Amino acid sequence: DDPGMQVLFDWINSLSPNSVQNGTNAVYFDNMNLTGSTVSRIDNEINFNWGSGSPDPAIGVNTYSARWTGYVVPPETGTYTFYTTSDDGIRLWIDNQLIVDQWIDQGLTEWSGTISLTEGVAYDLRMEYYENGGGAVAELRWAGPSFTKEIIPYSRLFIVPPGVNPPVVTNPGNQQNNLGDVVSLQINANDPDGFGVTFAASSL
Repeated sequence: DDPGMQVLFDWINSLSPNSVQNGTNAVYFDNMNLTGSTVSRIDNEINFNWGSGSPDPAIGVNTYSARWTGYVVPPETGTYTFYTTSDDGIRLWIDNQLIVDQWIDQGLTEWSGTISLTEGVAYDLRMEYYENGGGAVAELRWAGPSFTKEIIPYSRLFIVPPGVNPPVVTNPGNQQNNLGDVVSLQINANDPDGFGVTFAASSL
């Protein structure tokens, strides 16, 4: 077996970890309307008070926006109330349903919407926000059938739905090459969840 090929094979499989990552995908825009240059990161919770500042040195103060996406998993079945607190505009979707729609300039204001959720199910979450001068706050809370209002905790937010299996790369087979050879390689991945993945590389 070619040791170099095996190293590559092992490395590709390491890119699909089985661990679940909590939090939300956050994209910050250097513009009020979700356009312009961006800064991306993972936010553990949506609980921010930037005052007169901004989320990142690369984002200008006073006129910026943000989008958080991920999944929320309720601990019990029942009716949930989601609360946004913001200065300025805010929109919130849960399970692709728009439950808060206040895309307006406003001082610090709380809005809410309700939705029925099932225990253990991963629901799409998307929240959008913009800042237009003055204070800058973006917070997301919920209350469930048996618990009072709280910031949605890190443990209930997910980048990828829990239980989704990552692609597993199949062995591309044996290939012996000499040092300095140009190699073209295509590797297909088998995904138990039905997603096809192809890795192609050349000049290795």
